[in-house]
Amino acid sequence: MLLLLAAFVFSCKKDEEEKLNPKQMLTAQVWKLDKVLALGSDVTSDPRVAGYVKSFNNSTLQFKPDGTFTTTDNSSGATTTGTWELQENDTKLAINTGSESYNFTIKELTQNTLFLKTTFTVGPPLVPLELPIEVELQLVPAK
Repeated sequence: MLLLLAAFVFSCKKDEEEKLNPKQMLTAQVWKLDKVLALGSDVTSDPRVAGYVKSFNNSTLQFKPDGTFTTTDNSSGATTTGTWELQENDTKLAINTGSESYNFTIKELTQNTLFLKTTFTVGPPLVPLELPIEVELQLVPAK
């Protein structure tokens, strides 16, 4: 009987977690960057991209249910705001800062992981010519 009760309690908790829709999972956390993958390789600490990644490492990102977001640079306190929208049956994430727009494919979205994929154009000084590079960003809840 005790085993049956334990199984019931744990299965109910799992069912509750699974009932969250993508918007709820996205807005339930304040996110921070955990990894940057370029062409499938972890470049989070690569010195060639350190300047780009460093600006995100001290920042958090909060998606709000009203379709707005705020990024906060935790070292300076500077904030950026904009809008966001889930698209194409919650498989795409569009972010607009007012001056720039970004479109991501959502590879994974759970309560503990936000894994986004996009293509950025990079050029000098990272590479000699401008090239489109597939980049993946893994975010985790900020502690």
